[in-house]
Amino acid sequence: GWPGSFGGMLAGTATGRPLVACLRGADILMDAHIDYGRRHDPYHDRAIRRLLAAADRTIYFSTFMRNCGVALGAPVDRAHVVDKGVDRSRFKPAKDRQSLKRELNLPDRPVLLTVGALIPRKGVHLLLEAAARLRETHDFSVVVCGDGEERDRLLKLSETLDISNRTYFLG
Repeated sequence: GWPGSFGGMLAGTATGRPLVACLRGADILMDAHIDYGRRHDPYHDRAIRRLLAAADRTIYFSTFMRNCGVALGAPVDRAHVVDKGVDRSRFKPAKDRQSLKRELNLPDRPVLLTVGALIPRKGVHLLLEAAARLRETHDFSVVVCGDGEERDRLLKLSETLDISNRTYFLG
């Protein structure tokens, strides 16, 4: 999407090569509550709409994202979904999950897991807030895998919410 889309459109026009645009959430989605999405900027909004209309193919990681792209001007017949996924021939669930939990120093109880960058738009704070609401009625651990600018704030939040004894930041 951005900022490569502008150069990609110029290069495609200059060379006659097909232009394939791979769109991610921040390229086309917007959420004012968490200041998410680049289309809040009118210049970016125009650039993305032009890219969607001009690209020979647009690629998305979900049907929801594809529908958003089409709504913004991507021709339906040139908009394709390539699902993210896991190579299940290489990665399989652990047969003995209890020993895996022991290896990670996790208690033997259900796990709420989040994996990703610890940045505001990922909303990990919302998971912690939800976990705090459930702590009296449910037994679970919260496992946070990832790192980023929000790590210290999230650690403090888990203490403030009184869930630090069940929250594990594994990096």
